[in-house]
Amino acid sequence: MIYAFYAWANCSDQFKAAAFDDAHDCGQPLLVFVAAHFACLTEISQVKDPTEMPAGTCPEPRALSGSTHTIRVFFALWPAPAIQQQLLVIAEEYQATFSARMMRAETLHLTLQFIGNIKRAQLPALLDAANKITGIRSFRLELDTLAFWKHNHIGYVTSSSLMPSLDKLAAALRQTLTEQKFIRDSSGILDSPGFSPHVTLFRNVRHIPAPQHFTPVAWQVNALVLVESVTAEQGTEYRILHEWPFAG
Repeated sequence: MIYAFYAWANCSDQFKAAAFDDAHDCGQPLLVFVAAHFACLTEISQVKDPTEMPAGTCPEPRALSGSTHTIRVFFALWPAPAIQQQLLVIAEEYQATFSARMMRAETLHLTLQFIGNIKRAQLPALLDAANKITGIRSFRLELDTLAFWKHNHIGYVTSSSLMPSLDKLAAALRQTLTEQKFIRDSSGILDSPGFSPHVTLFRNVRHIPAPQHFTPVAWQVNALVLVESVTAEQGTEYRILHEWPFAG
């Protein structure tokens, strides 16, 4: 871990912003993510090669050169603007209480599977892998709980109810991505992080309160999307690259 501190001190502000976003997507503490996936100071050879990380962990950090040869992507569910605005209203209601940084409405989403950096030439194969998912019908999520993670100071909304349709979709996606070698099989790893569906509303939450319950926000999920994550001067931007509509 000492190398993570050294690496972090020598990284650019752009890398730090990118690493924070990626650590959040992976559900890992920031310095653990940097230590495991560090690519900022290549001369520190003691840091483990990201390709040797255990199954189910995130790939290497994003390239900072601005190269068009690689893209950073993840699969997600993307709310309609009306749903994003409803979630924003909830965030505004609690922001002062939690003394936190609120996410922009247009960035709100539910990550299904973080992929990380891939070559642009791999994009058709990634699309083909997702094309293999069949039998998924449109389903409804009811977000009714604002909860928090202490390890990364994230505030997020989720459902207090079981979400079998969402779990089925996430499992199908993981299976096809594992078969096509985009992610590793984590079924045999005891400490592999499980799927924890959530929509992040806050970052840098200073005072971690108990979970808060609110009037459910009904979200009819009609599609799976592949999203590109781009680091810009004003922060992380998301671009939807492809959409797979669900039946009915």
